[in-house]
Amino acid sequence: MVLAMLVLFVVLVVVFQTLDLSISELDQASHYVSSTQMGYLAEACVYQACSVLLMDVEEREDSEGEGAGGLGGDLGGGAFGDEGDAASEASSAVEVTMNTDSFLDEWMDPTSLAPPMGEGLTVYVEIQDEDSKINLLGLWTEDEEKREEWREVFSNLLDKAFEGTSLDISVFDASDIQDGLDEWVKGNRKNFRRAPLPPLKTSRADDEALEEAFAGDGELDTDIIENEEVHFPLTIPELLMIEGVTHQHLWGFVEDEVHYPGLVDYLTVWSELELKDPAPEEEDEFTNSPFEGSVFDEEMNEDEVESLEQLEIAANATAGGRINANTAPLVVLRALAPEEIPTAFLERVVEFRGRIHQLRNEFENSPDVFGGDGELTTFGSLSDEDDLGEESDPAHFVFEEESEVFSKVEAEWELSIFSDDEKRSIFTSRLGVLSNVFTIKILIQNPETGRRASYRTIVWRMESDGEDPRMITLLPLEEYVDTRRIEDYPEELAERTDKRFERSDGTRFELN
Repeated sequence: MVLAMLVLFVVLVVVFQTLDLSISELDQASHYVSSTQMGYLAEACVYQACSVLLMDVEEREDSEGEGAGGLGGDLGGGAFGDEGDAASEASSAVEVTMNTDSFLDEWMDPTSLAPPMGEGLTVYVEIQDEDSKINLLGLWTEDEEKREEWREVFSNLLDKAFEGTSLDISVFDASDIQDGLDEWVKGNRKNFRRAPLPPLKTSRADDEALEEAFAGDGELDTDIIENEEVHFPLTIPELLMIEGVTHQHLWGFVEDEVHYPGLVDYLTVWSELELKDPAPEEEDEFTNSPFEGSVFDEEMNEDEVESLEQLEIAANATAGGRINANTAPLVVLRALAPEEIPTAFLERVVEFRGRIHQLRNEFENSPDVFGGDGELTTFGSLSDEDDLGEESDPAHFVFEEESEVFSKVEAEWELSIFSDDEKRSIFTSRLGVLSNVFTIKILIQNPETGRRASYRTIVWRMESDGEDPRMITLLPLEEYVDTRRIEDYPEELAERTDKRFERSDGTRFELN
């Protein structure tokens, strides 16, 4: 009996161990399958988002040649059609979307960005333009006057970004962070620099300095290269290496049931881009090596590299560090605006722009979202029988010029801020109305298991004179930590994604 009990005990141990191992392996396999499925779905979302960004530019170019009358249904303006007085309204709306990037554009509507796939998964895609953020590299511009100006802007941003929270950064802390950044850029990285830095591709300024150095007696004169600050930040997460910046500061956090965005939503290093033209004459250091091509080339596919090599002229430079007034968040606007411009006025600016979202939601929740044939109607292709005034015209709430930040908002609420023209000029000189670089963010959630994953990639919508626009990958698709909860997203995810596959009568359809 004792031997039987011992054998039974051993059998039970082996059975339970085998069962536990089998369950663990099944969980791992399920996790791998789910991760792979989400990864492929995220790639599909990127292609869909890039196509919407390209269509936005292509439609603008077509409107220049074909006129504005035929594009009213897709570019997202006020109530306009194809005939009569509605055509004149279409012309105005098309001109707005052609010359600006704003909440009115199709790429700002998550409904148009989610691909028609991912059965059983909740997918939410959003595009955030990098030109709505402050360029961190402005702290080290060659113009000393501009450098001091942007140091003040950066200090204001740190001071206002987390105001009222337990992680608030004071003015003194912001000054210490700036000093730490200066030391980081000079190469004084203290304990963080535990390995040699990799050699980086030189900038145009470095190339010119080297050409001047070799133009004399053929020897390199290091005195010509006066700028010793050569280790500029390549990514915003490098801020974590600076004392005083925490993980919550960088990625955002939730406090008292309120989500506070992180510095990655306010700062960028991508908002001022251009191609080298002409190409450097010296031979590439990576030629005929296992790492042939630059890191920039390595992140692009072969078609992108080939298309870039065929360019005879450089692409048009991007916004040049000017922040898009139509999309910049309140914290960024507060950092850019002089102190004489009150925060209450900047809040009115954000409220004025947000009217576009309200009109879009009203339209999508109306019974006219689906036409008689079941086709999904886009925002802006309203019936030409509707006679809507400025209050219902989305194009009215777009800043076509930087100065309209004051003129439109003051007229909307019949107010006037007491600031001189110089302060207004300083503010508007830092603003723009176009965007060229975008972050594509993707949230995928499995409602059954509760598993979720967040992905992002950064792309450049590169335009050049006489060439078709193309998308250039700056940051490959990666999984990242999104600190937002589901309730922190702008809309209910399931409702927005399901609406794309359901008619007003409740029947479902597929998009080809």
